[in-house]
Parts: sequence; C-alpha cells; structure tokens
Amino acid sequence: MSNSEKRLGAIVLILGVLVVSYFTFSSYTSYLDELRSTESRLLEDADFLERDIGLAKRDRDTLDTLAKSSLPTDRSAAATSYRSWLFKLVEKEVGLQNVKIESDPIRSIDTIYDKHTFTLTCDGSLQQLTEFLFKFHAKESLHEVLSLSVKPTGYNFLGISVQVVAIAVNEDLERASINDLPDSVQLEYGGLDEYLTLMTNRNIFGPENLEPKFSGDSRIAATVGQSKSITLARNPGTDEQLNQSVNFRITSESLPAGFIANIQDNRLTVRGETVGQYKVRVSASDTGLPVRTVFREFTVDVEEPAERVVAPVKPLPPKFDTAQLAFFTSTVQINDHVEVWILRRDIDEMVKLTIGDRVDIGNIVGTIREISQKELLIVTDSDDTLLVKPGQSLASAENLTLAAERLLENTGP
Repeated sequence: MSNSEKRLGAIVLILGVLVVSYFTFSSYTSYLDELRSTESRLLEDADFLERDIGLAKRDRDTLDTLAKSSLPTDRSAAATSYRSWLFKLVEKEVGLQNVKIESDPIRSIDTIYDKHTFTLTCDGSLQQLTEFLFKFHAKESLHEVLSLSVKPTGYNFLGISVQVVAIAVNEDLERASINDLPDSVQLEYGGLDEYLTLMTNRNIFGPENLEPKFSGDSRIAATVGQSKSITLARNPGTDEQLNQSVNFRITSESLPAGFIANIQDNRLTVRGETVGQYKVRVSASDTGLPVRTVFREFTVDVEEPAERVVAPVKPLPPKFDTAQLAFFTSTVQINDHVEVWILRRDIDEMVKLTIGDRVDIGNIVGTIREISQKELLIVTDSDDTLLVKPGQSLASAENLTLAAERLLENTGP
C-alpha cells in the first residue's frame, strides 16, 4: 500500500469518527432536552395536584360542616323530624291558622345529598308571616324557602303558601337534631323587631311608594332683623297626591346664635339678627307605606336692609284752560240793548252775554263791564280788567291792570 493510499485511509477514518461523534452528541442533547421538559411537566402536575388536594380538603371541611347542620341520613327520620319542627314553629310559636304541611318525593342528588321538599299552607297576618320567615332563616339548618305566595283573604289577613327545601348530606357524621341547632339573633337587617318594622309598615299589594319631592329655589334672601317666609310645595310623588300628604320638619341639630328657623305646616320662616350665610336642613316625609323621607338644605343669605330710594314726584300735567276755546266773535245791538257773542268750541255753543252778566269760562271768572264793536272789557273777581278784541280767545285777553302797574314801576322816580 502506497503512502497516498495510507493518507486517504486515515482521512476517511477521521471523518467517520467525526460523523459518529456528531450524531452521538445530537442524540445526547435531545435526550437532555426531553428530560428537562419531562421534569417541568412533572413539577407543573405536582403543583396542580397540590392545589387540587387543598381544594378537596377545603371542600371536605365545608361538606362536613354542612353535614352537621343538615337532616339525618335516614330518610324517614329526616322527613319526620323536619315536619315536626316546621309544624311547631308555624302553629305553636307563630300562631298561624289552618296549617297544612305536605311533602314531595325525596330526591337524591349525585349520591351526595337528599333533597326534602315540603309545601306549607296556612292563614295569618302580615306580622305573623314576617315572624315565621325571620325564625325560619334564623335557624342555622341547611334549608331555604323556594317560593312564597301570598293573597289577601280579609282585613289584615292573608292566605299563605310556602315551599321549602331541606337537605340531608350523605356523610356518616354525628349531627344534632334540628331542634338543638342554634338560632341567629340577628339577620342582615337586624333582629325581629327591625324586620317587623320594615315589613308591616308597607302595603305589599299596592304600588311602590315613591319618594316625595321638593320644588322651588333652595336659596333664601333675608334682611337683618326681619322674618322671611317661603312656601314649600307639597308633592308626595306621581299619582299619590290624592291619598298621601307630606310633612316637613327642620332637621338641623343646632342653629347658630342669632339665627332662628321654624316651620309650620308648609311655611318655612327664617330670621337672622346678624349679616351672614346660614344653612337649614329640612326633611319631607310622606304618609305612605313605608314612609319615604328626603332631605334638602336651604341656604339663607342675611343682608343689611337696602337704602330706601325715594322716587321723584312727577309734576302733574298742566290743567287745560277751556278759555282757550272761547272766542269773542261779534257784538249785536238792538236799540239800547248790546250783546257780545262768545263761541265756545269746547261745547260747540254760542254764549250771548250783556253788560253786567257773569263770565265763568276756564280761568276767566268775572263780570262783563263794557261791550263795543272793537273790544270787550271783563272785570275779574280779583279786580283785574281784561281786554278782549274780536277774534281773540278769552285766554289771550290783555290784562290792563297788570300792564298799568308795570308802566308805573318803569316810570317811577
């Protein structure tokens, strides 16, 4: 074998070793990846298993707790004991009448528990029904009301039908008789007295009682030292005006010194002795069942009295002088009898006067002194001599007396 052949054989051998090593390494890394994936999956399954164990333990504890407050596993004993307890509660303790209790066939649910259903019919008042429901739910037993039907049969008297279900958990655990199970003193809204107040102060067969409403402005402007009253509108609610009323009351616990507020019927009266802003809280309660009450806060702004502004006196319009419509039209002379004719346009009449007759037209009041074709002289009651020329109105007569007095004043020393 030549040297060339030897070198070629060595190269082929080396390449074969490299290929085998590569595939061996690839298989090893794949195996490691698969082991890591399996480890991760097993850890995740362990977490789920641990969680499921915790949930199962919790559910077991819950089931054991429920079983201790459930009916006996013996079906006959369970039905008999529950019926006896229910009858005692309804007739002996609450006093409902005409009590009848019927039971439906017992149903087994997934072999976990038995379901006992009872139908109770009886008669009684709303107060008795409330007491029964309170004491039923107060008994810490595994039971509940499925349905409740009520219809009026007389004044404050009801026909009542109730369907209830009681559970018997199929666990071999000791459990107390239903008569020995504890009773809760308080439910969600309080004790029996609170429930009687809530339930009996309502008309269960009437529509819902709506809240009353306030109307008008909640700001009141008042003056220091003066009472201010406003009327509060009564609105018990839609369609309730005919059978309800609204009562108002001031609910402010304490009013500041110097401020008084009171309410009579629906009139709110406030009075402040000092300037400032005051708050008054008023409640409005209707007379429905149950009573609905709403509140509103009024803001009272007490200010100093405004300065009194005296309005200027308007001058009276000038009085119209009817002498402006009386005109000296003409004179008529028959023998020694002379007349002056004065046309009064205000009354559409011709007045005929002679010397010595009285004149009483507008501001011209006096006596005819002289009549001629060119002038008419009138002496007024104040001794002024007036000169009226033909065609002139009496109002435009020249006052000769006044003219003479002015002339003497101007020509005096």
